[in-house]
Amino acid sequence: MATTSGLEQYLAEHHVMLWRSDVDPEDWRPLSPDEVVERILSQLEKKHSGIVLMHDVQPHTAAAIPKLLRELKSRGYSIVHVVVGKAEALAGN
Repeated sequence: MATTSGLEQYLAEHHVMLWRSDVDPEDWRPLSPDEVVERILSQLEKKHSGIVLMHDVQPHTAAAIPKLLRELKSRGYSIVHVVVGKAEALAGN
């Protein structure tokens, strides 16, 4: 996704964070949980970090999460949970 400095400035002024994923296992495809894990790990290993896009409405993606978390922990990765602050969520920002 391409952005402009004007767009980024507008978003910052309105307290909107722009996130980009850089690891996409394409888990919307019919995959096994093990395939989802392997796709994610192989992309992360190439970059040594990343923001992972996962489609949690897919049963195979949900089933992959416990194994994925164990593998990430065993490989020294950190998992970061980002939560919108209550005031921002209520304000719709």
